[in-house]
Parts: sequence; C-alpha cells; structure tokens
Amino acid sequence: LVKQCQAMLEAGRVYCQTSKSFVNGLRELGHQWSTDNMMEEVIETIQKSVRTKEIIPVSWYFLSLNHRDVRRFKDVRKEFERSSETLEGALARNAQAPRGKQHEVEEATNALVNARKAFRSGALDYVLENMT
Repeated sequence: LVKQCQAMLEAGRVYCQTSKSFVNGLRELGHQWSTDNMMEEVIETIQKSVRTKEIIPVSWYFLSLNHRDVRRFKDVRKEFERSSETLEGALARNAQAPRGKQHEVEEATNALVNARKAFRSGALDYVLENMT
C-alpha cells in the first residue's frame, strides 16, 4: 500500500508538471493565433476543458484543430498552384502578343500584371503556411 501511495504521488507530480507545460503551450499557441477568431475560440474551449479537468474532449479539439490546419494548407497550396499556372499562361500570351496590334499587347500586359499580383499574394500565403 505504501509503494502504491508513493507511485500515486509521483504520478500526481508528473501529471501536475505535464498539465502546467500543456497550459503554457496553450498560452503560446493563443498568442500566435490571436488574430484568428475561430482559432482563439478553439483554444479558449481547450483551456476551459483543462481547467475543469475534462481531458477527453481536449483530444478531440486537437484532432479537429490539426484537421483544419491541414485542410487550410491544402487550400493555400491549390491556390498557389492555380496562380502559378495562370502566371505561366499570361507570360506565354504576353510573349506571343503581336507587337503590331497595340490593343492585344495592352490586354496581354494587363493580364500579366494581374497574374503577377495574384501569384505574389498566393506565394506569400503559401510560404507563411509552410513556416507555421
């Protein structure tokens, strides 16, 4: 019984330390996502579950959080690939525009400028998603 009591106390200490580390990790995560209302709400719900010792639902929140991140990353990657293809097409049209027809040259140039803007924006989003 004494050995079991000591083991239980040690397990309690480990639990307390792990719980503190977990809460600190949640705080750091909250600071990183402070501009995203949905993520802020999820993190707040997780913190509430931890405070009320409802540990089982926390795992479900993390699973949904991870699933949302993966889905968002895939969407950003698809958008980046789409804008890359659009830029490639605009570059080809601009290079092949007949120089004698000024209106076609202007249309190709405008399409190229817009494609570059979309590509740069998509590339920045894609890089930021890879960094997180």
